Amino acid sequence: MLYKTLRNNVIDWWRKNISKPLIPLFHIFERIKLNPNHLTLIGLLLGLFGVYYFYIGNHLLFSIFILIHILFDVLDGNYARYLKNWKNRGEYLDFSVDSGLVVVLLIISYLMNIVNTKLILISIILFLIHHIWHLLSKLKSPWAPSRTWLFVFYVFSLFILGIWITLILSLFGIILQIIEIIKNK
Repeated sequence: MLYKTLRNNVIDWWRKNISKPLIPLFHIFERIKLNPNHLTLIGLLLGLFGVYYFYIGNHLLFSIFILIHILFDVLDGNYARYLKNWKNRGEYLDFSVDSGLVVVLLIISYLMNIVNTKLILISIILFLIHHIWHLLSKLKSPWAPSRTWLFVFYVFSLFILGIWITLILSLFGIILQIIEIIKNK
């Protein structure tokens, strides 16, 4: 499938070219005995602080904390691959943290009436279906990443665009998952 090939090529390029400059940082993590799951949990705390600041209306602190959260999300997986210590538990933790933050941010957006509440509800439902399906498949089913796009659009106050992208990518992911099931029968 074209999407899967393109996605894998982008991921492979990213892993080869982004991980190398991070190696000195990984040496520091090793010295202070941090493991990739620690980075994931630090990223979770940063993301929760970001969502809190979004809720109270401090967009600058929201943006800072969310961008640092994204950085930690990049670091945890790259660090695990560097250590050759990529385990299912860490992968599940990382995926669940990322998905949970999206759901919390969308629920807060709904409660704050940021945009059309029906659109947010549809986006939440599709996102949950897509991500729960992926979790139940043991992270093997096709997956369309929407989290980073939602956060980036929110950082630039493009809320409606972030919600639409989340909705479209979640729907696209569900379609890919259905195609995968049909193909494997």
